[in-house]
Amino acid sequence: MPTTSQIITIGTVAVVLGIAGYAVYFDYVRRNDPQFRKKLRKEKKRIDRSNSSIKAATASAKGLPTDAELDAALQLVRSEDLPSTAEEKEQYFMQNLAIGEQLSTQGLALPAALAFFRAMRVYPEPMQLVLILEKTLPEDMFRIVMDLMSRDIKHKGDVYYDFFPPKAMNVKVKLAPVGSKGGDHIPLQRTILVATKDFRAGETIFTEKPIVACLDADLIGSSEYCAYCLRVITSKGSCIKPPLDPFQSNYCSTGCQRSAEEQYQDLLFGAVPPATPANPFPNRTKAIVEERRAAQESFVNLIKHGGKTSPLLILRFIGQLVADEHRRLLSSELKNDLPDVDPESKLTYSAHDHVERLRSIETQAGIQEDEEISQCRNLLKLAVDGLEAFLDDTKYMLLKGKLAYNCYGVTYGLGRTDKPYSEGAFERTRASHGPIHQIGSAFFRVASYINHSCLPSARAEFEGTSEIHIVAINDIKAGDEITVSYVDTKRRSKDKNATDARKHRRQELARGWGFACDCVKCAEETAILQLDGEEDSSMPVQETKLDPAFERYLAKNT
Repeated sequence: MPTTSQIITIGTVAVVLGIAGYAVYFDYVRRNDPQFRKKLRKEKKRIDRSNSSIKAATASAKGLPTDAELDAALQLVRSEDLPSTAEEKEQYFMQNLAIGEQLSTQGLALPAALAFFRAMRVYPEPMQLVLILEKTLPEDMFRIVMDLMSRDIKHKGDVYYDFFPPKAMNVKVKLAPVGSKGGDHIPLQRTILVATKDFRAGETIFTEKPIVACLDADLIGSSEYCAYCLRVITSKGSCIKPPLDPFQSNYCSTGCQRSAEEQYQDLLFGAVPPATPANPFPNRTKAIVEERRAAQESFVNLIKHGGKTSPLLILRFIGQLVADEHRRLLSSELKNDLPDVDPESKLTYSAHDHVERLRSIETQAGIQEDEEISQCRNLLKLAVDGLEAFLDDTKYMLLKGKLAYNCYGVTYGLGRTDKPYSEGAFERTRASHGPIHQIGSAFFRVASYINHSCLPSARAEFEGTSEIHIVAINDIKAGDEITVSYVDTKRRSKDKNATDARKHRRQELARGWGFACDCVKCAEETAILQLDGEEDSSMPVQETKLDPAFERYLAKNT
């Protein structure tokens, strides 16, 4: 009977080397696969059903590890450095696989399970390895491996906010109470971003480059702005305009052009299907190239004529997932300059791990969304066959809801005054001067955690590119919440009086972000204008979602 290592070597060493199975592009698909998570939950529940004292006694009798031993073993493994290159990972994987087999024959359950667990940490497709181990390992040992994996996944979720945002940004995500609901007075909480040091008015709290950004639909293809960093192109003769670009993009530098091509442009909007580790020589017949071009032109028309850029932002985000996973499999350094967990954590999180924790607006798909989904999926399929399976209707609407809640409007100075307005094409962003004055939209990992206030402690500034600068408006002490204004809070020409201004401002917040503002300014206006709160009852409030990891994080730290 073949050993575990023989089965894996024969069937899947190519995957370990990153030369087969480009479907492993996504950390999300691998580590958040429903069947995989279901198996982990099932195994964990089966273990936890036993009474702790009975389980401890049974473990002692059978020589199986206790909870304390498992946690101690995991802590030891987490302190170990992982190999970085593909060759080192292959060697590490095969070495631990062999050690696991040797220890297994000696009946050393926990040491053997730890060796298999170490091998899993560098394996591109854990679910595939789980299925193999289930068939080759003794039942008790397999249960230990699954228990280790379950505990490790939970641990990564629980400690995420211990290491993100990175300490160098001088901010921290916390949970704050916002009242209660129901007859049982269930406490309600929300995420807030607080300063970890003092800042004076006018000081920059942090800067951050976007996950993705794009120009407004009417500016796409314009020679006025860089399609990647959104910089103003001062000299039209110096801009770079790649041939055969369906968007007719312009770039301010070769660096921006290269970054766009590496992250999403070549994959989705290049003239020919890209070469991948799984398919280094893709079919590039005239028919396929023409089909790809037709799909790209159809998508460009969807964006420019529809006026909404969220489908483009979603595709660029997925393109980044693909590019990041490709580089990770090849053990290349990720050079996207985005904030990540502190290195001291020795943990890795994918781009999707960061984004899935952000709030989103609950949105419903309509005819327009159905067309967007169809065209996005078609482009993904023509990029890499099977890639479209990642973007089902639910995933698309979830990503669109996250963009709707978290995107900032990129505005230089007081903004532009020539943006065409169409109610059907209007997309709200966090723009203190109003989205009518922005030149584009940008989506951030850290700045997305900043809540709104009509009397904010900070403001979002853009100094010539899509990189955001969060600047203190007044003095901020360590521990104070950082807030910005999502909307224009000034009294506008259409407002008849202060009550009217308040009403319009709060309606815009309710329509765009799904909450009735309870900031200090709104509370003071309620008292001064002698309002009774009835105006909130007619607001079109939408439902927002939060990540359940926050609850576990709170429980661990209180």
